Amino acid sequence: MFNGKTMVFWGLVLARGSSKSIPHKNSKLFANKPLIAWVLEPMKLSDVFDEIWVSTDDDMIASIALSFGANVHRRSDKSATDSATSLTAVQEFLNTVKGCVCALFSWIITYYLQNIKIIQFMCVLGADQICLVQCTSPHLHYDYLRKAHNLMIKQKYDSVFSVYKSHSLRWDLQLNPLNFDPKCRPRRQEWTGICENKNMILHSLRWDLQLNPLNFDPKCRPRRQEWTGEFIESGHFYCFTTNLVQNEGLIQGGKCGVVEIPKHFCIEIDDMIDWKIAEQFIKINI
Repeated sequence: MFNGKTMVFWGLVLARGSSKSIPHKNSKLFANKPLIAWVLEPMKLSDVFDEIWVSTDDDMIASIALSFGANVHRRSDKSATDSATSLTAVQEFLNTVKGCVCALFSWIITYYLQNIKIIQFMCVLGADQICLVQCTSPHLHYDYLRKAHNLMIKQKYDSVFSVYKSHSLRWDLQLNPLNFDPKCRPRRQEWTGICENKNMILHSLRWDLQLNPLNFDPKCRPRRQEWTGEFIESGHFYCFTTNLVQNEGLIQGGKCGVVEIPKHFCIEIDDMIDWKIAEQFIKINI
C-alpha cells in the first residue's frame, strides 16, 4: 500500500499480428504452443497481477489471449507498425483503457449518484503499475515476475526490469576522417587532391577505422573471477509506474531495480535462427 492505497498491478503483453522476420510470430506454434502462450502461462501462475492484458491488432492473437483468461485491448494501426515504439503502444493502451473506465464511471455516477460506496470503489480501478512482458523472450519463470512485483510493490521502486550478467569485454568501432573535414566536404573541382604513388593525384576522401575499449582498460585486462561483470537487458519484462509513463514518457526511470535471470534463459527471438535455438532449448528443459 502507498499512502493507505492498495497498488493495482497489471500485466501487459504487446503482440502485433505482423512480423517481417517471422510471419505471424506471436501466434506461431513454438514447442507445440503459440509463442504468446509461453509468457501468458507464467504470468497467470505468478498470481501477482490484478489483471492481465494483451494489446493486439490481430484476431488470432486476441482469440489465444482470451483462451488463457487475458483481457484484450484492440491496438490501433498507428501503434502496430514496425516503426512504432513500445512506449507509444503502452501510452495508447493506458489512454484507451482509462477512457473506457471513465465512461463506465460516468454511467455509474449518473445511476448511483447517492451511493458513496460505489463512488469510492470506482476510485481504486485502473492500474498504478504495469509489467510489460515480451513474447520474444519465452524462457520466463513465474518466480522472476514475483521478484519484480516485490520490488515494485513492497520496496516501492519506480521501475524494474530483467537483466543477465555479462563478462564480455566490449569494443567500439569509430570512423575518423583522415584527409578532410566532414563539416566542410571539399568539392572535387575545388580540391587539388593528394599526391601519392609516383606523383599520382588522388581525390579520394579517406577514413580511418579505430577500435576503442568500452568497459575495460587493455593495460589491465580484468580476470573473469575478479570482475563482477555488467548487467545487460534480457528483454523478458519491464515494470514501471503509470505515472512514469504518463508524466515523463519513460518505462525506465526514477528508482530503478533489476531482476537477474540466468544467461542461458535469455534468448531473444528476432529471426528463425533464434527461434530454432530457443525452441530446442525449451524442448530439452520441459
